[in-house]
Amino acid sequence: MLFNAGVSELWRRTMIYALRALGQLVGMSVRQSACRLRLSYVKVVEFQRRGSVHVHAVVRLDVRGKELGPPPEGIDAEMVVAALRMAARRVSAALPGGVPGRRMGWGRELEAAVVAEAEQGRRRAAAYLGKYASKGTDEAGVLDHRLRAGIPRDARLPAHLRRLVQTAWTLSGNPGFADLHLRLWAHSCGFRGHFLTKSRAYSTTFGSLRAERQTWRISEKGEDAVGALEEEALVGEWSYEGFGYLSAGDVVLAENLGEEARCGRRVAREELAGQQGEAA
Repeated sequence: MLFNAGVSELWRRTMIYALRALGQLVGMSVRQSACRLRLSYVKVVEFQRRGSVHVHAVVRLDVRGKELGPPPEGIDAEMVVAALRMAARRVSAALPGGVPGRRMGWGRELEAAVVAEAEQGRRRAAAYLGKYASKGTDEAGVLDHRLRAGIPRDARLPAHLRRLVQTAWTLSGNPGFADLHLRLWAHSCGFRGHFLTKSRAYSTTFGSLRAERQTWRISEKGEDAVGALEEEALVGEWSYEGFGYLSAGDVVLAENLGEEARCGRRVAREELAGQQGEAA
């Protein structure tokens, strides 16, 4: 669970080490490689059945300031693969929790391959990432959302995953792990963040992709809908109108819903405390 919590920092350090290793292979200093080269990537975090995560990524080398252009002279894809292997063997990061001397690194399973063939290779890489992006924490979908009222009592949740979730939930009350906010990430067995991330220079932004997808969906409904979308896109600012409820009925409804939610959380905590007492 702590490995999951620190894997994002481990990946960040891996990219730094890989760029330095690549500079060594071509005779550049650390400063020169940092100023002239850039490693761009898109990665997907895959949840294993045992609860730990694997990282699957497509990495590309660019000349700084000339992204999406030709590769740097004297550097080929095999050198990038070698640099990634060197970095994965050497890199480490402090294990979350602040225990002095405890560090974490990558396991023995490491596979790196060159994406060949411009068109077919890109399609295979996209299919490769899409395959792992569709996997969740558990097959039944019990942990597909954040937990608000303790550990779910669903029988479909495997015992091992339940222990990982319980560990994250319990450690969140430990002062040494307060900065990790593990209770918010108990549903992902301690992994903090989105399962799909990319570097800024890898490709287009997610915002642009969402805008294109919205335009396409509206275009399917007819030209009138597209025209309405273009008119709405001209609005560039918001104005403050006020806050609060429109009527006394809305106030009463909101208070009732809030009280029901608080009662549900209190009952869940009491049941969880009773289960822990019986187990002890």
